[in-house]
Amino acid sequence: SIEMLIPERLRERHPAYVKSFRTEHRARAMGLGRNLFGLRKDGSEFPVELTVTRVPLEDHPFFTAYLRDMTEARRLEERISFQSTHDELTGLLNRAEFERRVKTLLDEYLFKEEHAIVVLDIDQFNVVNDIGGHGAGDMLLHQMGQLIHSKTRAGDILARLGGDEFGLLLEHCSLKKAESVGKELLKAIQENRFEWEGSRF
Repeated sequence: SIEMLIPERLRERHPAYVKSFRTEHRARAMGLGRNLFGLRKDGSEFPVELTVTRVPLEDHPFFTAYLRDMTEARRLEERISFQSTHDELTGLLNRAEFERRVKTLLDEYLFKEEHAIVVLDIDQFNVVNDIGGHGAGDMLLHQMGQLIHSKTRAGDILARLGGDEFGLLLEHCSLKKAESVGKELLKAIQENRFEWEGSRF
């Protein structure tokens, strides 16, 4: 029954969707997009695709419903979406997504608001790679990303632009404030010490 398959919060809407298929003569997926969920035996919900098929009978229409578990498909979709917008090493936004966010901001607020971009790169990063290898360089970039992120405000947009370069987009921020943020970040980075297999940088 519907109580066994559909979460309680969606049951009220379900009959209307079934009714809309009474005149159809072929299988169709329910038009609920990403908002359709099934109900597991333990009461937990999971994303599903519901396909309703009309079976022609002489006396009255008969329908069958097919539920497809979309958990893995949704997880893969989200992973692909994340990888297309984020840097694999640091987990921060990548350059393409950062540039897209900047463009969106300019399109929406051009000449209306003041914003700032802070660009940071790690001086002599090649020294870490030469001494510790690429594993050390990767770990340093990861730690730097975390350090910079810990010093940003909620809503600030941080990205790894490539190599040893990071970008920080400060929305609704004056140049004076951006300079202050930049100095604070430089101080935090300069005070940081990176250790790798007995070497300290």
